[in-house]
Amino acid sequence: MTNDFLSMPPELSGISQALGIRRGEWGKGKCSMTVDVENFHTNKGGVAHGGLYTMMLDSSLGGALVSTLKKDEWCATTQLVTSFIDAAKIGDSLTATGRIVRRGRNVAHLEGEITTQSGRLIATAKGTWAIWESRPANLNIRRADGIFRVLKNSIDEGLDGRGEWIFKDNLQTKSRMRIDIIAKLSDDIDVCEDIGAFRISEKVSDMESKLLHSDVSELRRGSDGQLYLIFDKDDMKIRKHVEEGSDSIRIIGNQESRESWRYFIEDEMLKMHLWFVADELAIDYKYE
Repeated sequence: MTNDFLSMPPELSGISQALGIRRGEWGKGKCSMTVDVENFHTNKGGVAHGGLYTMMLDSSLGGALVSTLKKDEWCATTQLVTSFIDAAKIGDSLTATGRIVRRGRNVAHLEGEITTQSGRLIATAKGTWAIWESRPANLNIRRADGIFRVLKNSIDEGLDGRGEWIFKDNLQTKSRMRIDIIAKLSDDIDVCEDIGAFRISEKVSDMESKLLHSDVSELRRGSDGQLYLIFDKDDMKIRKHVEEGSDSIRIIGNQESRESWRYFIEDEMLKMHLWFVADELAIDYKYE
């Protein structure tokens, strides 16, 4: 099955990001998560809290399953049994690794463990996940409230961007982004509270103000509750699914448009990364 039909790595949850958890290996029924143990991770005894282990194992085992799901399929943890073997201390680098033991049509069994940088075993887990052909109606989609807040606050003044076109020998560029509220379509639902949809217009120029690129896109939420980016390319109307994190949105390339974008909030600033090829960053931008 090609990557165009398989799920992509989901955006990390806000709590995972707050804890400093990072995604490592991903794909073909395996997933890993890493974290460097700091003081705020510890319990009264001065060692990493068991909740940190449980979250890392739930994420790595679940991620291993998600890497095998079709894009429309959905899953959820139904049971996770964690065994705490040893204690991790401040300064330890932990890796949680999950893998599929057996997967059926509606149920999957997974297992995994956490080890330190030296290979010391910290915790193990076994779990069971339910699988659905599509998202159950009673499960709401996480929304990118942080991104929507930035867009709403920038409706009058817009955003100024600066960054590098790495794919053009690190060319320094600047941009002007305009954000407008537009009406939702008859079958759509609001993108966020009191906002039907967003239109985003951006013009990019070099540092001498020579226009290099311009585009107009729309952020709309379909009747299925999913967020979509809509834009024109080569006389075609392109509609791409948007993965929402708590403070990020990500648009994955497909056969119609291979580019992938990720807008995210870091250090209280809106930033954007763009890739033409996976793992090869092409554009790095910051907006104010």
